[in-house]
Amino acid sequence: MRMAVDGLIRRLDAINRIGYKENDGITRLALSEEDERARNIVIHMCEELGLKIRKDAVGNIWARKEGTDPNLPSVMMGSHIDTVPNGGRYDGTLGVMAAIEVMDWIHKKKILHRHPIELIVFVAEESSRFNIATVGSKALAGSLSISTLKNCRDADGISLYDALLQRGYEPEKLETAILPPEKAKAFVELHIEQGSVLEKEKIDIGIVEAIAAPIRLQIQLIGQEAHSGSCPMEDRRDALNAAAEIILSVEKNGRAESKHKTVATTGNCKVFPGAMNVIPGEVYLYIDIRGIDLQSMLRVLNAVIAQTKEICEKRDIQYAIEVLSRERPVSLDRDLMEQVKQNCRKLGLTYKEMPSGAGHDTMNIAKIIPAALIFIPCVGGISHNKREEVRLKDLKNGLSILFETIISLAK
Repeated sequence: MRMAVDGLIRRLDAINRIGYKENDGITRLALSEEDERARNIVIHMCEELGLKIRKDAVGNIWARKEGTDPNLPSVMMGSHIDTVPNGGRYDGTLGVMAAIEVMDWIHKKKILHRHPIELIVFVAEESSRFNIATVGSKALAGSLSISTLKNCRDADGISLYDALLQRGYEPEKLETAILPPEKAKAFVELHIEQGSVLEKEKIDIGIVEAIAAPIRLQIQLIGQEAHSGSCPMEDRRDALNAAAEIILSVEKNGRAESKHKTVATTGNCKVFPGAMNVIPGEVYLYIDIRGIDLQSMLRVLNAVIAQTKEICEKRDIQYAIEVLSRERPVSLDRDLMEQVKQNCRKLGLTYKEMPSGAGHDTMNIAKIIPAALIFIPCVGGISHNKREEVRLKDLKNGLSILFETIISLAK
C-alpha cells in the first residue's frame, strides 16, 4: 500500500520546531530541555492514538498497540529524536514520526493484527552531549553499566547518571530496562541513508546487511616546546609535525582497506600550547576506524600503531596510544531482509543491499532479537547538518515500506 505523507510531514514539522533556530538548524541534545519537550510531544501524539505509554529506567519511551493476541511477542519499530548540534530534520526523527504515522494508519483503517506493535523512542542515541552513543538501545541489550552512566559527562561536568536522575528516571534500576528476547519478535528502523549511494544509483530503498562498528583511539605525542624563532630546525622535537605524518598514515591505511568498505579518519587534533610562535610540545590525535569487516579494521589499527612507533622514533617523540573503544560490526537478520525485499517488489520499489557506515540503535537490538534497518535517500547524502533534506517521493516510499513490513510481521 502506497501511503500519503501529509500526516508524516505535519508530525515532522511539529517536532522539529523544538530546538530550531533560523540559519542554525535544530539542536536537541540528549536529555536537554529541548529534548524533553520534544519527547512530551511524542507522548501526546501517541496518547491521541490510544496507545499505552510507559518509560523505562533510562527514559526510553514505549508506546504499545495491542494485538488480537496480546500474549504474542511484539513487533517493534522506532528510532531517536535527539540531535547533534545544528542538526537536520530527519536523522532519527524520521523513524519515530513514520512509526507513529504507521500506528495512526493501522488505527484509522482498523487493520487487525495478532502481534502487539510497539514504538520505542530511544534515549541519547547521539554522542554529542555525553560522548557515548545509542544509550537507550545499549540498555535494552544489557550492554550498559551504572559505572558507565556515572563516568560519561557533558561539557559542564554533568554525568549521564545525574542527568537521568534530574529528568525523573531511575538509572539505579538499569537492569529493569533489559529486553527479554522472548518478548519481541522483531525490530525495524527506518532511517535516511546519511550517504549518497542510493541517490547516485537512483535506488528507492537501501536494505542494510551490516552496521559498521568503530575502533577509536587516542594518540598522545610529547615533544619539546621551544621558541619558533631561535630553535634551529635540526634541534626541533615538533610534536605537531609527527602528528601530521601520522594523520597521513591514517588516511593511507584507510585507503588501502577501502576495498573491504573500511574507512579511517583523524577527526580531532589538539595542539599545546597552541601559540603561533611556539614549537608544539604536545599533541593529542583522535582517530576513528570503521567498517563491517573486523579483520580489515584490525589491519588498519595495527598499521597505524606500527607507523606511529616508526615516526616517533625517527623524530625523537614520546608517544602513548590508548584504544578508547573496540566494537564489532553487526550483521542483520537475513530473513527480515528478505521480507523487506518482498515488500519492495510488492510496491514496485527498487532496492539494494548495503552496509551502514554510521552506527544506529538497530546494531544493539540486533544482538538480542531479529532486526532490520531500512534506508531512504537523502539529498546530496547530507546528514548531521541543517541542510539535511529528503524528497517527497522518498518519504512516501519509506513510509510505505515500513507499513508493509510491520503489518507483514504483526499479522
